[in-house]
Amino acid sequence: MNEEILKQHLKAMQVQCRSNSSFGQFYNSNRLAGIQALVKANKNGNNYQLMFDGLSCKIYAKNGMIDPDKPVTLVSSHVDTVPTKLFCIEDEEQRLLKGTFDNTITNAACVYLMTQMDMPDNTVFTFTADEETGYCRGAKATVDYLIRQGVPKEMITAISLDVTYEGYADCSFTIENAKNTYATEMFMDCINSLDKPYVYAKQYSDEAPANARHVSHRPSWFDEGAAYNTHIGVDAFSFCMPVKGDGGMNDMHSNNGVFARTDAFVDYTESLCAVIHEYDRTLEQTCTKVYESEEERVM
Repeated sequence: MNEEILKQHLKAMQVQCRSNSSFGQFYNSNRLAGIQALVKANKNGNNYQLMFDGLSCKIYAKNGMIDPDKPVTLVSSHVDTVPTKLFCIEDEEQRLLKGTFDNTITNAACVYLMTQMDMPDNTVFTFTADEETGYCRGAKATVDYLIRQGVPKEMITAISLDVTYEGYADCSFTIENAKNTYATEMFMDCINSLDKPYVYAKQYSDEAPANARHVSHRPSWFDEGAAYNTHIGVDAFSFCMPVKGDGGMNDMHSNNGVFARTDAFVDYTESLCAVIHEYDRTLEQTCTKVYESEEERVM
């Protein structure tokens, strides 16, 4: 992984992107234009293209196409931002980054994976509006579009990316807001196969699966992953980047910014890439069995 390119992408993300609370649609799309420019300028042959230019979501797929007969791994990263003065500074000696990273840091990870890494064919990236309001209409618009393309809802798995205050000193990623289902157990098997420390923060209304290690004593906050699970009805897991506030819990949504460990950011991006590949292989082998098992458990 090229750390310098990853950090360049992060700094390029420090421009505004906002959506309105009435309709959940973008009204400031500067960062979205930057994402599109970076994807178009890519010369590595990954060929991600804008598949859907929606009012509340921008969806990218390889060659701008998906196979509706195969499972879709949907990597979702909201781009609406609360802070008004976005920035990113680096302390190279201490290997620290500080900036307004909710949710620019995961936007950068997505751009890096689309432009620098070889991703599975049916891995779709969506940049969504309306997460900060709590309505998550960009996430819903994304799933609605995929369904219109012929993808059954049962064949969509969403990996929602965000920042978290969990695990800053101990790990490079957390898993949050996953429902305790067979699909979650399968996903956690893929996480465990990475053999890296993580924190599992259970959804407020659910229990952690038996194969989750390092379970937090605190439930996770509502985020887009919870919206996919609870309101939209697709299996989802929040894959979060640990950060630390300098002045308090509100720093995530303030102009003060938060700290992120540079090494953790690199490992977060590498781990996300690895788990997407592992989960894609697992879905290809077991997708039908997973949902048959879910039906049996409900009956």
